[in-house]
Amino acid sequence: MWRYLKPFIKAQLSAGIGYVCDYSSMLILKELLGVYYLVAIGIGGIVGAIINFLINHYWAFRSKDKSYRFGTSGQLWRFVCVVISGISLKIIGTNLLTILTHVDYKLTRLVMDALVAVFFNYLLQRYFVFKQRSD
Repeated sequence: MWRYLKPFIKAQLSAGIGYVCDYSSMLILKELLGVYYLVAIGIGGIVGAIINFLINHYWAFRSKDKSYRFGTSGQLWRFVCVVISGISLKIIGTNLLTILTHVDYKLTRLVMDALVAVFFNYLLQRYFVFKQRSD
C-alpha cells in the first residue's frame, strides 16, 4: 500500500508548490497588472508547470530501485502535452463555470484545479510522463 501512497503524497506536495506559484502568478497578472483572467490562468499554469516538472523529476517520482523509462527529454515532451491539456481544461472549465454560475473566477478556478489535479494530472504524470522501468 505504501508503495502506491508514497508517490501520490509526494506528487501532491509537488503539485501544491507548483499550484501556489501558478495561482499567485495568475493573481499578480490579473489583479495587479490587469491581464485578462483567461490569459493570466494560462501564464500562471506555465509558471507552476515548470516548477512542478522539476520537483516531480528530481524528487516526487524518482525511485532508488528503478530508473525512469524515458529520459529527461522524453519526460519533458510528455509533460508539456499533459500541461497543455491540463491548462486547456482549466481555462475552458473555469470559463464555463464562471459563465454558468456567475461565481467569481477565483472560486471557479479552484474547483477546476481540484478536478484536473486529481483526475487528470496525477494519473498521467505517474503512468505516462514519469513511468518507471519494469525491468
